[in-house]
Amino acid sequence: MLLFTAANAQFLAPNAFGPVPEGYEISCEPVAVHSEGPLEGLVTYRLYLECLNPTDFLSACGGEAADPLVFNSTSGGWYNHESNFGWNAEGINPTFLGLVPELAYDSSLTIGSTDASSGIHPAIAVGNIDVRPEFQPENGATGPTYGSNIVVDDEIGTGWYYTLPLTEEEAEGHPGYAGDDLRILIMQITTAGQFSGQ
Repeated sequence: MLLFTAANAQFLAPNAFGPVPEGYEISCEPVAVHSEGPLEGLVTYRLYLECLNPTDFLSACGGEAADPLVFNSTSGGWYNHESNFGWNAEGINPTFLGLVPELAYDSSLTIGSTDASSGIHPAIAVGNIDVRPEFQPENGATGPTYGSNIVVDDEIGTGWYYTLPLTEEEAEGHPGYAGDDLRILIMQITTAGQFSGQ
């Protein structure tokens, strides 16, 4: 189990607990502090799995009863842009960022992909608690909506995942690998509150 915490506009080092191999941890860092415009007062954070080797591969993130998945903002939720109908970074199309710059700060789950340009995005397996609606705009929304805090602690669990690439060609440039910077993006979240979870 990995735990993380971040204060609004301030990065606090994460702590690792349980069966996490030594040297691996989740980091949470602010990438944008919004002081004007539609996102004024919000902070965009990115969560990364910090790795030891460029060939480390993150196959899944999730939670269930024994190891709950928790995302919590003291403001009660996070920003979802109305143009990304999906729960992951596939709906963040760089082509549209000139027209809709706020789309770049949409809250989404991922494994490595920052936007639609990678062409590779995780699938999701959903148990009794579906996290996807908390990362999608409400139906018919003409402006931003906000996802709510999440606790996945049911017996079945929910997780987003990749299958391990079987060939060198599949592995080439796959976002699930740590690569030279030794980190894999697992989530982007834009919120007004302090953000924490496990």
